[in-house]
Amino acid sequence: MSKKHFFLVGYILDNDPRSMELELDQDSLSDDQAREYIRSQNPTANDQHITDIRVTEIQKPKGHSNDPGHNLQHSDL
Repeated sequence: MSKKHFFLVGYILDNDPRSMELELDQDSLSDDQAREYIRSQNPTANDQHITDIRVTEIQKPKGHSNDPGHNLQHSDL
């Protein structure tokens, strides 16, 4: 079983800032590879529509916690 790597891809599509998270088996992601993923989500977009691609590897995906539930404390309001 290969280790999963998580990437945050930020980009601008037609002057609209966007981002997506990718979970991949590979340990790196180039801007050109990220552009292909962006195109797969936006099939009508061409290279002139997609600008300012930024790829960042993230340690864990958004929305996941490594904290065990029995260690969480609730504050009294």
